[in-house]
Amino acid sequence: MTPFSIALKEIRSSRDLKQRKCAEIIGWEPSYLSSLETGYRPPPQTKGINHLVKKLGLSIEEAQMIREAADRSREVLKIPRQIDLKKREALLRFAEYLPRMTQDELAIISLTLNISAKTQWEEHKM
Repeated sequence: MTPFSIALKEIRSSRDLKQRKCAEIIGWEPSYLSSLETGYRPPPQTKGINHLVKKLGLSIEEAQMIREAADRSREVLKIPRQIDLKKREALLRFAEYLPRMTQDELAIISLTLNISAKTQWEEHKM
């Protein structure tokens, strides 16, 4: 799941639309919408997002939220060049471990690093 896939599904669900009907309204194949909602495909580029916003009649707030979610879903982390070898190796191992990380482990890491475990999407909904 990605921030975009979560946001897209929330918007569709808030309108009581099934995937097939939502895809029809937007003019997309149902399989494409499904792959976006599961995070298997990256978010569309700006033109596609604007099309989605228009076809679903999103509010200004919803449009901003879906655009931000798309941007967050496209992010690629770059390791700073000046980082030492031990930190680089730790970061790469951490990235490999992420898919198996439990919520408890995430909470411990978040507390240790003094960061919020909530996503921007969860904070936006509050």
